[in-house]
Amino acid sequence: MHKSSTWLILGTLVFCCGGTLWAEQVNFAAGETAAAYLNLPVNARQTGMAGAGVAVADDLGALTVNPAGLSRMQGAELQALHGFWVQDIFYDYLAFGQPVDAGTAVAASLAYFNFGSMDKYVMDAIGNPVAQGTFTPYVYLLTAGVGQSVLPELGVGLNLKYLSQNIDTSSSTAFAVDLGAAYATDIKGLNVGLTLSNIGSELDGKSLPLDVNLGAAYQLALQGLGQDQLNVTAEAAIPTMASDNYDVMLGAEYWYNRLLALRVGYQLDADAGLGGIEGLTAGLGFNYQMLSVQFGFTSLGVLGEVYQIGLGLKL
Repeated sequence: MHKSSTWLILGTLVFCCGGTLWAEQVNFAAGETAAAYLNLPVNARQTGMAGAGVAVADDLGALTVNPAGLSRMQGAELQALHGFWVQDIFYDYLAFGQPVDAGTAVAASLAYFNFGSMDKYVMDAIGNPVAQGTFTPYVYLLTAGVGQSVLPELGVGLNLKYLSQNIDTSSSTAFAVDLGAAYATDIKGLNVGLTLSNIGSELDGKSLPLDVNLGAAYQLALQGLGQDQLNVTAEAAIPTMASDNYDVMLGAEYWYNRLLALRVGYQLDADAGLGGIEGLTAGLGFNYQMLSVQFGFTSLGVLGEVYQIGLGLKL
């Protein structure tokens, strides 16, 4: 197919995703969304690059970043991650993916979010709060995804998500869909990605956080054999659906001999106003034969730091 036709297809995808966003955005006013935890990254590589991952997703990690990247999987993979958030909040993640044909792969994951122990109170007869022990809010998130190459340069992907939220004696569920596209441009080493996430039902009467992300990444081989590599990526959230979202994410990743990765990133236009070195991210990656180990770090200013450790296995 002629290159101009591939650009036409990519433009059509952008138009369709954008049209869906504008159609859905009506009910997504600030303060009316639920399940903000859907925006927590469960990919240590993405975390190290400030969350900018839609244009570099090329393995099982693509399931949570851009499902179109699943189409680039070379073999079966298993990934697990544990994240330490602020206070005593933590989350765990387990995923498996498998190519089923040339340019086609499927994957599934389970994420568990634990928001720590909270004090519980009730009001007595004269309106005074009375302690009633503690409770622990938690969420289960199931995701199933597929990535497909429709052209050598273009991949598309789809996620189906089911979440179950439990707060004390109350529980609720919701369903959502993610759409993604990944394109290798005519410029060598330049890739772009687009995702539209959390198109779905309401949760406790509120809409899920609808997000659209557009990113670009440039890959540069630093040696003649391409063993050392530099990836530079930038990503924008269009639009930012809540005041605590970041508008622009910048990241870089340096691979030494395809063995050790150093990552750094910064989140621009952060509206949280947490001070300190808010927005700074960093990460490490190590690959040895079938095993990979990933570390991610994010600064939340005065609130503290977030740490992630992930393990991967190529089967």
